[in-house]
Amino acid sequence: MERLRTPHYRRIQGMDGKVQSRAADIAMFASGRIKPKFIDHGPLDITTYDNKAVVTGVDHLGGTAYGHYSEMYLRFTDVWVRRDGRWQLVTQQATATAGF
Repeated sequence: MERLRTPHYRRIQGMDGKVQSRAADIAMFASGRIKPKFIDHGPLDITTYDNKAVVTGVDHLGGTAYGHYSEMYLRFTDVWVRRDGRWQLVTQQATATAGF
């Protein structure tokens, strides 16, 4: 998980608009507060610009968050950059939606 994120990674949570740092995002999963059970990806739209890429799509995901199981669909935009021979995530934004 750490290798996939740039040092300046940020995630914008569409449900409340809060910005989460790389360290906080990694710690959230490492702590076990968030336990994904599955992620089903819908069709992805990927556009590349030299060493950058923008990926948009809808994910159906489920799992336990803070002790409660739930499922949802998230429409997302991810920005990736190719650094040191590999793709890394720069920023993510996701908003709850009705489905694919």
